[in-house]
Amino acid sequence: MKYIPRIFSWWLLLVVLAMPVWPFFSTWLGSFGGREVWKSLLTIILAVLMVAGMAYLLVKRRDVLKSLFRHKLVWCASAFAVLVLGSVLFSAASAEAKVAAVAMDLRYFLVFIIGLALAKIDAPFWRNVLAKMPTAFIVMGVVLALIGLAQVLFLPADFLTIFGYGDGTIAASVSIDQTGVFRAFATLRGPNDYAAFLILPLIFALARIWQKRSLWGGLALIVVAAGLFASSSRSAWLAAGLAATLFVIMKLPKTIYKTKRFWCTVAGVVLLGVTALIVAFSNPFLRLHILHIRDGRDVTTATSNEDHASSVQSSVDRVTSQPLGCGAGCSGPASYYDQAPKISENYYLQIVEEYGWLGLALWAAAVTLIAKELWKRREQTSHLVFLAALAGYLVIGLLLHVFVDEPLTVTWFALAGVLIGLPAWKSQSKSAKISG
Repeated sequence: MKYIPRIFSWWLLLVVLAMPVWPFFSTWLGSFGGREVWKSLLTIILAVLMVAGMAYLLVKRRDVLKSLFRHKLVWCASAFAVLVLGSVLFSAASAEAKVAAVAMDLRYFLVFIIGLALAKIDAPFWRNVLAKMPTAFIVMGVVLALIGLAQVLFLPADFLTIFGYGDGTIAASVSIDQTGVFRAFATLRGPNDYAAFLILPLIFALARIWQKRSLWGGLALIVVAAGLFASSSRSAWLAAGLAATLFVIMKLPKTIYKTKRFWCTVAGVVLLGVTALIVAFSNPFLRLHILHIRDGRDVTTATSNEDHASSVQSSVDRVTSQPLGCGAGCSGPASYYDQAPKISENYYLQIVEEYGWLGLALWAAAVTLIAKELWKRREQTSHLVFLAALAGYLVIGLLLHVFVDEPLTVTWFALAGVLIGLPAWKSQSKSAKISG
């Protein structure tokens, strides 16, 4: 029985490591049959791990089980889960849409609690993992960025079709506004998912530069930033900029805010951003890549910007008419499994549509309490990195259904649970200093 926690820990770690490449492998393996099973396999493993873990805690470690429910955030997440599961009873969505909604909206809280528990029952394993985590994320980000760059610069547009990509799975290629300019997404499900996933490696690379003045960290930062640019994901660019800015602000000494140099730098950055936006409207290359509007387009064809605004307005109208929600699966990506998909292009509106304002309040309370726990441990750099990345994800949520993306949310919430679950420790090695 003493080896069971270590087995659980290895399973969770393997799932987390598999996340960024699983969309590729599940699509490829699914081309031989059982596509939905391969696609859902990691979520199924997490569900089994949760059930088995709860049984172990009930039998062997009730002290840990009690400690979990001393966290207000666990109560908020549990209350949200009860609301989601209860909404299944009155939702008019199809059975497939309901199942998809439950999986999409609960798996990241599920894996957070798993990480929180495992950090308490197998602390030595996870401390060792966290000591290596910054380097692992930087390497992962560089590899994904290089694959994404190769995808848009060298590989033919239909290259991924030999791995089962295409109609009914993942698009083999994605272009900007129906042009020949392609967007990188590497092994993820799309450019926006790919770019959002790169935010965490980007901030870890920034942390490496900050702490070690590392040339390797600087090169990694450039490569990951290039991968982000190749995605043409405007929401991720905005989120990455915000996350990096927040990380720097949180690391700067308080005395610097009283200096003129600091405020002159801030003013210069703001001026540079405004200038870049003005130039983007007049330069065809920048207008295409930043605004996603090509020259010579048919003015009767709606742009992605207009489609986004229309989706948000439709969602607002539905929220107004049904403030208590329409139940699991009635909105968001899960509704693709229903007859009439309803996409709001805003994750928070999706939550309100499905579970009402109470659902959004419980969700926001749980996430806020997680952020608060990370902030309490802000003297450890990895906690600040995760907090900054979360701020970026929350911004993306205003424009996309970012928390539906399994690789990003399972990775972030699992490791955030571990970071919060472990008691504070002082690193003894150089690698641990980066994580701590």
